[in-house]
Amino acid sequence: MAVLLLRIASETVYASASESAEIGDISRAKSGARVASRLNPTDWKSRTLLANIALAENRHIDAKLHIDSAIRRAPTIPRLHDIKASAIIAEGDTAEAIESLQRAVKLARRGEPNIFFRLASIYESLENIEAAERTYIAAIDAMLPFVEGAHTATTAGYKYRSSFAWQRLGDIWEERGDSTMAEIARFNAEQLQRPRETDRIMRQLGFETPSPEITVVRLFEAIADDDTARIRELSITNMGVLPRFSEGVTLTVDRILDVRMFPLASQAEVDVVLRRRTLDGKEDIAKSTMRLILFDERWMVVFGGG
Repeated sequence: MAVLLLRIASETVYASASESAEIGDISRAKSGARVASRLNPTDWKSRTLLANIALAENRHIDAKLHIDSAIRRAPTIPRLHDIKASAIIAEGDTAEAIESLQRAVKLARRGEPNIFFRLASIYESLENIEAAERTYIAAIDAMLPFVEGAHTATTAGYKYRSSFAWQRLGDIWEERGDSTMAEIARFNAEQLQRPRETDRIMRQLGFETPSPEITVVRLFEAIADDDTARIRELSITNMGVLPRFSEGVTLTVDRILDVRMFPLASQAEVDVVLRRRTLDGKEDIAKSTMRLILFDERWMVVFGGG
C-alpha cells in the first residue's frame, strides 16, 4: 500500500513538474522531477524530463546520465533512445548516436517517422548514401499502414511525412543518375501531397463535402481572384470582414503539412505552407494553421474568431 501511495505521489509531482517545464519555470521543473524520481525508483518519465532539460541547457553529459537511467527502467520506448542519440551527437560521438537511433528505429517500426529521418540525415552527413536510402525506404514501409487513413484518425500527418521520404529518395536517385526511379519517387511524393477532393467521413454520412484541406486551397484561390461571393461561401468571418491580401500580394497554398479532424466537435485544423509573392518579384513562405468548422454539412474556414 505504501509503495502504491508513493507512486501516486510521484505521478502527481511529475505532472506538476512537466507543467512547469511547459511554461518555462525550469527551476521548479527540475526540483519537481528530482522529487518524483526519488518517490518512485521505477519512474522513467521524471528522468526523461531531467534529460530533456539538461539537453536544452547544453549539459550533454548530464542528459546522457539521466536518459540512461530512464532507459534502464523503460528500455522498449523508442523516444528514449532518440533522446540519448541527441545527447551523444552533441558530444560528437556519431557512431554511438547511430547505434542508439538504430535501436529506436527497431522499436518504432510502426510509428515515430522522425526517428527514421534523423538517422537517415546522419547517414547523409557521413555520405553513407546507401544506408540513408535504406532508412528512408524503411520509414515509408513503417508509415504505410497509416497513410491510407491519415486524415481520419490520430495518425494524421503520416501521409505528408511519407511524401518527404519519397522526396529525399528522389534526390538520392537523381544524384546517382537513376532518373527513372527519381521520377517515380517524385511522382509518389507529389501524389501524397495532393489534398483530398472529398471528405471521407462526410461521404460516409451521405454528404459530398470537400475535404478540409481542399476548402482551404479553394478559399485562397478565391481570395487571390477577389471573388467575394466565393469567399463568403467558403469562410465564416468576424463582423463580416472578408479576408483579403495586401495590394499587389499573391498568397497561395504551397503544400499541406497536416490535417487534424475532430468530427464530434465538428472542427478541423489544416497546417499549410503559404507562398507569398509581391509585385516586385520577392517571394517567401510561411507555415500557418487554418481552423475550420462544420457548418450546414460543409467545411468553412474561420477568420477573426468568427
